[in-house]
Amino acid sequence: GCDKILGLMRRRYTTAIYANRIAKIRSLMPDAFIGIDVIVGFPSESEEDFVATYNFLKNLAPAYLHIFPFSERENTPALTMPNKVRECDKRDRAGRLGELCEELHYSFCKQWSGSKGRILVENSVKDGKMFGYTENYVKVQIEADRSLAGKIVEVKLGDIDNNCTLSGEVIN
Repeated sequence: GCDKILGLMRRRYTTAIYANRIAKIRSLMPDAFIGIDVIVGFPSESEEDFVATYNFLKNLAPAYLHIFPFSERENTPALTMPNKVRECDKRDRAGRLGELCEELHYSFCKQWSGSKGRILVENSVKDGKMFGYTENYVKVQIEADRSLAGKIVEVKLGDIDNNCTLSGEVIN
């Protein structure tokens, strides 16, 4: 989310190119679950660079962030780069992005409350519930009915819990 760091990482895209591609995906698939891998703490990443990344991701509003603190790898140019980011700063930044991810994921999933969807019902039962995911990867829980395991069923989507799981009622 910061052109300076993307350049240091030798990425062949900029934030503008990336944002345009996300916009294109959304124009073709408005319900798409968009997840983004994010590396924090790359050498030379300043607090200002991180804030630029944070704000870029917040405005882009993906459904999920998969966050990785930078770690050195043998035989890579980053191994010898100056201005290493302290581990405590990497952890702090990853934590802040983790909180943003929770907000973004909750917002994405909540928008489907009150709508209908189709889920593929998983096999396991927990506390009288079975789970499945919609076509755009929203987790749904339904009352347990083992005869539905492995089947695609239509559901009315209800309330969302703190784990971003929607309640669902099977529609026959």
